[in-house]
Amino acid sequence: QPLGARVTLNGNLRPDALLFGESQSRVVVSLPRTTLPRLQELAQAAALCLTELGEVGGSDLDIAGYLRMPVDMLQQKWRTTLGRLLNKQQD
Repeated sequence: QPLGARVTLNGNLRPDALLFGESQSRVVVSLPRTTLPRLQELAQAAALCLTELGEVGGSDLDIAGYLRMPVDMLQQKWRTTLGRLLNKQQD
């Protein structure tokens, strides 16, 4: 069963840049809440920015203010759209 997430994005960028920008290297990490303080310590020691985005769980991907969709539908679209579009061009 795919897991969803509840995400809140904060920033001064335009929504498209915030969601899809490729400006700096970023990594999304999922971990138990009890280990968050240790990750914060490690990030601070390495002089890295750390932003808590949300929480994993549920069956929807909910990006507050931008998107709320069932993960199983998103997964199905991700798996089939490119093939469908390529086959359409051959017709």
